This record gives sequence, C-alpha cells and structure tokens, in this order.
Amino acid sequence: MRNIFKKIIPQKEFNIETASYKELMDKVPHVSAMNRDSSLEFNKDGKSWLNPNNQECFNYGNYTLDEYRQWAKGTGPIVKGKNQKEKDEVMKYARAKEELDDRLFYYWEYLDLLDSTHLSARNSISGYFAEKYDIVDRKAGDKEIIKKIFSSHVFKLKADMEYTDIDKVSSNWKETWWGVANTLALLGIGRFGACNTPRMIDNLSWIKDLVFAKAYYLHLKDHEKYDFPNVELVHKLRCK
Repeated sequence: MRNIFKKIIPQKEFNIETASYKELMDKVPHVSAMNRDSSLEFNKDGKSWLNPNNQECFNYGNYTLDEYRQWAKGTGPIVKGKNQKEKDEVMKYARAKEELDDRLFYYWEYLDLLDSTHLSARNSISGYFAEKYDIVDRKAGDKEIIKKIFSSHVFKLKADMEYTDIDKVSSNWKETWWGVANTLALLGIGRFGACNTPRMIDNLSWIKDLVFAKAYYLHLKDHEKYDFPNVELVHKLRCK
C-alpha cells in the first residue's frame, strides 16, 4: 500500500547554550549584525568582529561565541549597561524598538515641546460672535503660534490612532502637515529646514514627525497602556 503521508523530519531543538553564532542570528531577533557574513568568521583567538545593527543598545568589538550566547540571553559585554539592571532596561528598549515606530524614540527628548492645547476654530455665525473661543494669540510670537497650532493637531491624530492603522494615520498627517506648514511659511511664521536639523520648533520640516511622535506616545500610554522602557537611561548609555 502506498504511503500517502509525508515523511516528517525532526527539527533540531534550539538551545542557546549550544547554538552556533549563525543559529543565534537566525533565531534571536536582536542578535543581528551589519557585517553578518564576516562576523561568522572567528580568528585564532576564538573571537569575531561584531558591528551590530542596533548600536544604541549593543556594543561593537571582538567577541567569543560564549559572549554571543550571553548577548542572546540579554546579558554579557555586548549589551550596554554597567550592571544587569541597566542591561535589562536596554533589552526592554531593544524589544520596544522592534515593536514600535522608531520616530517615538528619535523625538523622545522633545515631546514636551508640544503641550495640551486644543484649539477650536470659529465655524458658525454664532461662533464668530461668541465671547469665548480657543484660537491662537497672534501677538504671542512665531514659536508660540507654531507650538499652539501643531499641539492642537496632536489630539486629532491620537484619536485617529484608536481606530485607524498607524501607517495610515501617518500618511494622512503628512498631507495635513504640508497644508498647515506651507500656510505658516507663507505668513512668514517659521521656516523649512532639513527634516533632521535644526531640532527647533520653528523648523516646519522637523516638527512634522514630532507631532506624530507625541500623538503616538499618548496613544500608547493612554489607550494601549504600554510599558515603556527607561529611554533616558538608554539614550545616555548610547553616547558612552
């Protein structure tokens, strides 16, 4: 009788303690290197040169296979930090970077440049003559005007994130930002610099992703109840 079942080949059980460096790179997400191919070659001292993809969290240098196995477990000399408590925070950050939009971490130190302003435009005859409405004080100065207008957009984006795909929210915001920023620039308020410098609120190019990052942070904090890593610690360690 013909056997109609496929032959099942047992899979080798993955064990960090005995895994090769190639197996670690294939199986453990944070064990990754820019020089993947050359890092597989160990010298006569039993070490290979590592240039990790995530250099915020992990050190470059020459390491042994045992040290690569420690890396896979979230400890050892490759993981930044003076002690295991710091290394645990670094690993938490590394996992968060794999899960979340990277703009959150790039703009982390600047999130407080935007506040809780929620402006309301005059949108009716009764609203036009109302005594109280929330608009920008045009005498406040360029930076304050920019801050208030873009802060007001944060909460619209945050609300959208609750029922719309994050990438779609980002794409929609890019179109909205251009209209707002271009109008401000035509009024002589702010300027278009590079998207990454100067990191100032009146750089209308740079502030685009700051607004998204602030909305994303509030969405994760309030809606998703996300457990953030100690970002300040990791950013301090990355400079060492």
